[in-house]
Amino acid sequence: MNRLTRLTEAERAVLRLLGQGHDTKSSATTLGVSTHAVNERLREARRKLEVTSSREAARLLLAAEGGVQEIWDRFSGDATGPVGAASLAAPVLSRRVLMGVFAVTVLALAAFAWTLAAPAAAPKVVATSPASGAQVTAGPAQVSVTFDQPMQPGSFSFVQTDPARFPSCARVPRQSKDERTFALQCQLLPGREYEVWFNRGRWLNFKSKRGVPAEPYRLVFRTAP
Repeated sequence: MNRLTRLTEAERAVLRLLGQGHDTKSSATTLGVSTHAVNERLREARRKLEVTSSREAARLLLAAEGGVQEIWDRFSGDATGPVGAASLAAPVLSRRVLMGVFAVTVLALAAFAWTLAAPAAAPKVVATSPASGAQVTAGPAQVSVTFDQPMQPGSFSFVQTDPARFPSCARVPRQSKDERTFALQCQLLPGREYEVWFNRGRWLNFKSKRGVPAEPYRLVFRTAP
């Protein structure tokens, strides 16, 4: 949409946060500005996009950017989702289900005993693409991380510290067959410095098969002008 070109980067950053479920206060905290500044940016964004709702403005921006999520308690994926009310209802267990529960319990106890017997080492990043400190060509690119051991499938934390320095990427990474590498398809702009953390702070969803969070790792790279 041509109207989107009217937005400043500051207004885009607020809309992206709003689109990820943040409110005015948490957006202000994340961006390091006042709530008044956040409200002003939202007001300007609504005016420029000719909509009455800030959330509608956020939806328009995210749709134009491919539905990219850039605040990664959302982007920070987890294989385990929330438990709904329906799943809390006690079903009538058949004999087959009871046998399955018994088998899972035995496996869980065996896994627990194995965990006690040998302390698990935290996974470490052994490679990234682009490499840290590298300068790459702008355009479509893959941002990937490789760990020193197999990792839990569907669990990941690509974390940003600054919306302006985080690349526009797909929502969910692709995991390699050996379960050590996670790759995101991204779009890189020219003349930019990008920063991506793999695990940071409370976002620690990169985990080993035994549930041990990986050591946080900071990736910084640049694109050519």
